[in-house]
Amino acid sequence: MKFSVIEKIAEWLETNGIHSRHESTIDTDTYSIFSETELGACFTNYNGKRYNFRVNAGDKSKSSNVTTIYGKGVKLFELYETDEIECGWDRNMETALYFSDSPSKSSLEQLGQWFAKNTQFTPFPKFKISDFEDDLKDFIYKVEETNTLKVQSNYDSVDSFFADKSESSYSNNESIVILAVDTKLPIIKLEKQYINDEKSFKFIVDIETKDKDRFMIKTTIDSKEKFISLLESTINSLKEFELFYKYAEDLENCL
Repeated sequence: MKFSVIEKIAEWLETNGIHSRHESTIDTDTYSIFSETELGACFTNYNGKRYNFRVNAGDKSKSSNVTTIYGKGVKLFELYETDEIECGWDRNMETALYFSDSPSKSSLEQLGQWFAKNTQFTPFPKFKISDFEDDLKDFIYKVEETNTLKVQSNYDSVDSFFADKSESSYSNNESIVILAVDTKLPIIKLEKQYINDEKSFKFIVDIETKDKDRFMIKTTIDSKEKFISLLESTINSLKEFELFYKYAEDLENCL
């Protein structure tokens, strides 16, 4: 997740009267940016209820006193008044909503849907796939520098593949493929697709060995974390076959 995502959420909060403060407290309507990957906010809804939400793409919360509460992901808590803690408000863990353990386009959209249904805030900002596609490009650039793998597409360059946001490029499922240099065998394909009318990428692996063993993956990716997880699964599977071990090593070096 890029810092622009955090900045976009912060700007949206400002337009809805939730302003920044350096220290996070749950007894005031404010937000705090804890790092380039983490933002937290507390606000009072128009029905008088108070809520606290956190978006965090890091390994753990930068607020050490609430690491076990927030951790990584997209989470929302209803707050309730209490005399047991100094600030007078605490999080209702029984009704907490855990949208995801990895901030992604889909989990942020779920958070936005909650705001649309339960508040009078302006529409939650939309996050395009470009929020994480720089990570995809960096990986592919590294692949191009390996000895055993090469990149192939209908575009003149990696940049032009990602820069083409036209409807036709997604409806035609334009793709970029990582091939084995020696055998020309496709290892990984990134394919543009429309998923629920949204521009998305599919991560596709379909490898069959000479012994007819087959390894297949076909799933949508919408975050760096999911992309890395799929790569690691692919690498581990390739390492099980002597013929593919050298490709697995080069893929691993590109992470």
